[in-house]
Amino acid sequence: MVMRLRNQKNPDHILMLTCQAWWELLDLAELYGWHPLGLVLPGAWSILDLAPDVGHLPGGSDRYSEEVVEASQVVLLEDALNLADALERAFYEYEPVRVPATYYLFEPAEEALRRRPGIGTMAALIEFCRDGRFSVECIQQSMRI
Repeated sequence: MVMRLRNQKNPDHILMLTCQAWWELLDLAELYGWHPLGLVLPGAWSILDLAPDVGHLPGGSDRYSEEVVEASQVVLLEDALNLADALERAFYEYEPVRVPATYYLFEPAEEALRRRPGIGTMAALIEFCRDGRFSVECIQQSMRI
């Protein structure tokens, strides 16, 4: 499965990530201080511009979860910018993991090495988040033969 992130101001600006990379980057951002306000249902974000001091967002959730993203959801501007800041802190503290040469020949036995997204993926998401609020949609891949 793939996560499609689409910028709200420019719908042609799209970033596609694997589900695994998306969730790992969200977990990493939370380790570096990201505290999301929550996802909002599409169309509901327009009322937020009228009430900026809302404590609990309409249609929002307290935590990003895989179940919530089954339908398209919108990540607020504040969450997007804070996500970029947290990932940037993680990026600057990134210490590459030294791996044996066999890493490139065989699948690594250590789970942390298999699941870790690359810094290129992290940099792409940071840049995408800086462009503002975006929708998140889970896409089923169809097998083509």
